[in-house]
This record gives sequence, C-alpha cells and structure tokens, in this order.
Amino acid sequence: MHLQNLPVEVFVRILRLLESRDLLRCATVCSRWKDFALDVKWKEHGVELVDMLRALGPIRQYSADGTIFAFKTLYSSIEHAVASPGWRRLNELRKKITRLRVGQSIALIDIQYLMDIQALIEPPHRPFCPNLQQLQVELGLQSQPYAYASLAGDSLASFDLTWYPIVHSPRRLMASAMQMVALRSPMIQHIEASVSDSPFINYGLFPNLRILAHEGEFSMKSWAQLCTGCPVLEVVQLQWRGSMLADEDQSIYLVQDIQTPLALEVLEVSDGLDGVPSLYILQNTNMPQLRRLDVVLERQGSPETNTMLFSNIRSHSPLLEALTVTGERLDWGEIILTIAESLPNMDSLRISSSDEGLDRTRNAFTPALLESIVKRCHQLSDLAVPLDTLSTPWTSEPPTLTCKFTRLESLILDPLHAAPWAVEPVAQYLAQLCPSVDDFDSYVVHPDENGVESGRPNYPTKEEKRSIAEMERLFFRSKAED
Repeated sequence: MHLQNLPVEVFVRILRLLESRDLLRCATVCSRWKDFALDVKWKEHGVELVDMLRALGPIRQYSADGTIFAFKTLYSSIEHAVASPGWRRLNELRKKITRLRVGQSIALIDIQYLMDIQALIEPPHRPFCPNLQQLQVELGLQSQPYAYASLAGDSLASFDLTWYPIVHSPRRLMASAMQMVALRSPMIQHIEASVSDSPFINYGLFPNLRILAHEGEFSMKSWAQLCTGCPVLEVVQLQWRGSMLADEDQSIYLVQDIQTPLALEVLEVSDGLDGVPSLYILQNTNMPQLRRLDVVLERQGSPETNTMLFSNIRSHSPLLEALTVTGERLDWGEIILTIAESLPNMDSLRISSSDEGLDRTRNAFTPALLESIVKRCHQLSDLAVPLDTLSTPWTSEPPTLTCKFTRLESLILDPLHAAPWAVEPVAQYLAQLCPSVDDFDSYVVHPDENGVESGRPNYPTKEEKRSIAEMERLFFRSKAED
C-alpha cells in the first residue's frame, strides 16, 4: 500500500513517532501532509511562544540584549488585526497547543496587544491557549512575573517557572503572580519553581497539587499553607536558598501548630542553612504516609536532640522505608545508632557526610558501627555509608563475624578509608558481612598517617584508582569462594 493511501488514523499515529524537526520536513511534502504534520506538532510537541506568535506577524528584538521580543507594526487597529489572515492562523494554532514554553520574553505592551485582540472576539477571562496542559516560563530579566498568567486555564496540569531578576523586586510580587495562576488554573498537579527573593509563595492555593519541586527561599508560613491546602500532595522537593525567615517579623524557631499532609509519600529537603529547615519540618510535621525521606541535619545537634528527632520520625511516619541523611561535623556514630534503633524496618539507608579528612576525636564509620546496623536493621536491601577501616587491626585473615546482612542487595561505601596494604582483608571482610550483595561500589581513599586525604582535590590518585578496581574484584571473588 502506498503511504498516501494509508488510513488517516494510521498516518497520524506514524507522525506522532517523529521528532519536531522531522514533522516540519513532512509539512513541506504536500498540503495534505502539511495539515496532518502541523496538527500533530502543535498539539503534542513543545512550542516556543515566540514561534507561535510569528503566525500573526514578524517578530523583532525589543531589548538591546535580545532577551525581549515584540511585533513589527503591521496593523492600524485591533479590528484590522482581527480581520487579517495572520490572526486566523494564530487563532487556529493557539487552540491546538498543549505544551508551551516561554523562553524568550515578549514585551508587556505586546502581551496586552494579544489580550486586546482576543477580547474582541471572546468573552473575558478566557485563556489564550484553552487546551494548554504544560507551561514552562523562564522570565529572565522581565520584572512582571504575572504577565503570562492569561495563557492558560483549567486544562493546565503542569507549570514550570524560573525567575531570577537582576533588578530588586518586592518580596511578595511572585506570591501575587502565583495567586493569579492559581485562580486561572486551579487544576495544576505538578509545579516546578526556581525563584529568588520570593519566600512567601502560597502553594496551598493549588488544591489538586500532587508534586512540588521548589528551589529558592521558602518560609515556614508557606510550608504550613502547603500542608493544609494540598490534601493530595504526594511528593515535595525543597532546595532551600537564602533567608531563614518564618515570617516577616518572626524567627524560624517560632513553634507553630503540627502540620499533617495526609498523602505525602516523598519529602526531600536540601539547604545551605545548617539543616535548620529540615529540623523544623521534622519536628512540626506529622506525615503518616511518608515512605521516603531525604534531609540535611543540623551541624551542632546534640545526641538528645537527634534521639528525639528520630523518635518523632518513627511516631509521625511509621511507614518510612527509605532514609537519606546528609550533614557535616556530626557525631555520626551516635546518629546512626539512633537511626537504627528508631527505624529498624527501613529498606534503604543512605548517609552522606561532606566532612573533609578524618576527625579521630569522633566516633567514625567503623566496621563495628556497620555491624551494629546489621544487628538492628534486618530489612535493609540498600545501604550507602562512608567507612573508616584505618583503626581496625587487619591481618591476612578477616575477623570472625557474629552477624551478616541477609537481604542487602546494594552496598555503596563513599568514601572507604583504607590503607593500601589492607585492601584485600577489607574486601574479604565485606564479602562475608554482605553475602547477598549484587551491586557493590567503593570509593577508596588512602589518607596519610595524620588522617589527611592526600592528593585532594585530584581524587582519585593512580594508587587509589588501582585500589578501587582491586576492591571490587576481590569482593566478588571472595563472595564466589564463600
């Protein structure tokens, strides 16, 4: 059968498999192909706003740096523009688009120009792209973040916003813009926002929100609004930046009511504030459905504080299966024992410390500590921790073990501090301790006699590269022999 004689539904299904550039090539074959190819492109492929608006007329650079664009004057009036072939093309395209990207800003006067044209033929408050499902906006230097709220309506399910203005703007400007988005698009389920100087965004205005990824300032008030206003929220990823404010006149340490996001299953909190936001959220939030937790701990948390913290996690999140903890200059030995005792049913445990070198005054990640995890966490299948074997007296024969991991499938040791001559006995010891592991990675480091990691920042050295490969080879060889 000739391609031209294919049934329409089969031909369209083939077109849906093509990339955007290939669809444009297909559109040049004939008028029939053009109609089908462009229809698929505008409906199912991401479209840049500037490219869509070219249907109305030529676009020129509006700002000197080329980041803002505007229309060249073609029409003497709004009525003249509405009657033009360009508007008829644009009117058809805007109703087909489901995925739109605003990577090149449009002059505010021209955004208003488009709204005026639309207002002449449609009732007020109709979205410019009525079938839009995904909207990505990179505002760049534009200081009015609310300018594009009129693009979308009830059909919008995913919203991605990036805004880092160079010129200082009012702290509540972005909050007002998001409020406008919530009013026009209340069905949004997925938001990714990377914003600066905007700590008071109220995500609680989006009652259907399921996934939130926020990078930037974030206030305690915003956290409370998120928990109370989003009953189906499942995943939260917070990359905290900047201010520690809970409110304009209140400290972050102000105790608020316990929040209860009933559906939250995944929480990831990273920050540059010494773990204070993580600590606050864990102390003041009840997450009964939480399955995965990724947090940064406070540097100077006392053993009593850490014990209370993980006891709270056990009582507030009894279904927790995976825990990742990151921190610096902590008494990791005490923390790991507390975690193992408080959360014995975990499936995954990952500990990451950015400490430089080794501090012999603190309880480090020793083999004895690893064996303590074995005794307490019988359900572990995934483990990633640093390990310091320098203080263990290794001989040609590994030590006798009284316990082993029985369900562990993945083991990552990053870093693994070991003397060059101890690589083989350490590998044999690990093979005996973890007989069920199929996925093993170690990042061997050879510190000097003072505990300083030599060769930094040129890690790994040639000797360490050899030790990394040798550790893996000896581990699996010892497993096979056992």
